[in-house]
Amino acid sequence: VPGDPEQPPTQQGSSPMTEAQSRFLASAIRRKDLFLQLSILGVIVAVGLAGWYIWRGLEEPGASGGTGWVLVVGMSCEVMLQTSKLVPPISVEMNFCSSSFTVWATERAATGPALVVCNHVSFMDALVLGGACPRPLRFMMDRPIYENPWVNWFFRIAGAIPVDSDRRDPGGVRRALEEVSRALRNGEVVMIFPEGRLTPDGDVHAFRRGLDLVLARDPVPVVPAALSGLWGSWTSNKDGKALTKWPRRLRARVLLVFGEPIPAGYSPRRTLERRVRGLKRAADQSLSRKLGGPI
Repeated sequence: VPGDPEQPPTQQGSSPMTEAQSRFLASAIRRKDLFLQLSILGVIVAVGLAGWYIWRGLEEPGASGGTGWVLVVGMSCEVMLQTSKLVPPISVEMNFCSSSFTVWATERAATGPALVVCNHVSFMDALVLGGACPRPLRFMMDRPIYENPWVNWFFRIAGAIPVDSDRRDPGGVRRALEEVSRALRNGEVVMIFPEGRLTPDGDVHAFRRGLDLVLARDPVPVVPAALSGLWGSWTSNKDGKALTKWPRRLRARVLLVFGEPIPAGYSPRRTLERRVRGLKRAADQSLSRKLGGPI
């Protein structure tokens, strides 16, 4: 952020790759994209068949056939999670039937604990960031969604950290912060959405004080990130509450931008909010140019 009085010292960039490394990474990216596309297709087919069984009432819940389809879905999601970790975070574009997905990044927090903070646009945000990050991500999420019996198994596999208000779950915030602290001290990467909720209008809103609490307990490097292109999807709050309307488009262009890491101990909440706003603005402008009009 130009002119920011709280601007932390910059870090040196990573050394350039050799031609051999570039060829290897390009090959790995192609393999990763193929595995991701096949596993996503497997999830779509498995979910569709499982839903068809339930809709037609061909078997009772809990019967072996339905359980088998649930296992197929679970195994496909696990393949997605594992194959998304095959290559480092460089510029990647993944094309599938539902989206064109672009990542802007150089090497960010390659080792050690780190916190990733991002704007919150839709219920797909965590999946997009998890697929773009080369390291496994632990992410915080609302406990009511986490405990949904249809998807709880997936969130447990992904290592999600559930959190609820103390009003609904006394001690819930404390337990969540302890789990975040445990993950960071184990050298893991934790992702949070500091706005605390889906954006109601597509803009970045004020970051909540929970971010300060996390960093006060464990001062770690923070990687700011921003998503553009998911506003308007059926998993966002545009034109009504998320997941309560029919999808209006089969293909979307999504841009995810990772900023330079902010050193440990130098990440005030307001500074991080400004960084994410700046990244979001740059991503929106770039995506608008690619699409030839407003996103």
